[in-house]
Amino acid sequence: MRDITKTKSLEEERDEFISVVSHELRTPIAIAEGSLSNAKLLVERKMTSKIPEAIDESHKQILFLARMINDLSTLSRAERGVADETEIIDVAELAAQINSEYSPQAGEKGFGFQFGYRRATWRS
Repeated sequence: MRDITKTKSLEEERDEFISVVSHELRTPIAIAEGSLSNAKLLVERKMTSKIPEAIDESHKQILFLARMINDLSTLSRAERGVADETEIIDVAELAAQINSEYSPQAGEKGFGFQFGYRRATWRS
């Protein structure tokens, strides 16, 4: 015979977690949707003075939602053991890749990339 108490408990915890997360994700979406609906109504009624307030509230809620989703993603990666090891990045190579990929678009807008570094000096 096998003890399934721990497995059952983990399943119950997971179900409760999903329920709580679903509720927490719905709240900022509902607030943002309501604020945008109010802004739309204010435009239709030509009451534009309150529109910035409605848009600001929607923006705050969307940023909050994005942070929650990022936190969930981080938690998921941590549980799976993803990114447990550090990665060595060649900064010069990364900068060269960014330059080659984005310099045509930057040039069209009158921007450019400038690479260089300064050696840190310590004074006591």
